[in-house]
Amino acid sequence: MDATQLLAQMMVPVPIRPGWAEALAMERSVVPYERLLSVDARLEGAAARPVITPQTIMVDQGNVFVSSSFIAACKSLGVSCSRRCRATDRPRGTDEPVRASSTTARTTASP
Repeated sequence: MDATQLLAQMMVPVPIRPGWAEALAMERSVVPYERLLSVDARLEGAAARPVITPQTIMVDQGNVFVSSSFIAACKSLGVSCSRRCRATDRPRGTDEPVRASSTTARTTASP
């Protein structure tokens, strides 16, 4: 899934889908549903899932996060996008070296 789609999805309510339990409806949650509904009609029939509006998103240098569409989406939503500096980043995540070494071990052990 594209990071731009994830950004958009976290900022809008999700409708209750067929087969979901009624307990998952926002109107059944402890939030002030009637007051929120008077402010945003999209909440009618919504699932009790948080709608998040971040102020800043910290991103690494991955292509999906430095793409023009992601940066433009952040700007249009009023979200600042802060990139981590390459010089201070670890070169890989904690699990990637483990996967790389196990792949190397498998390929060198193969006939």
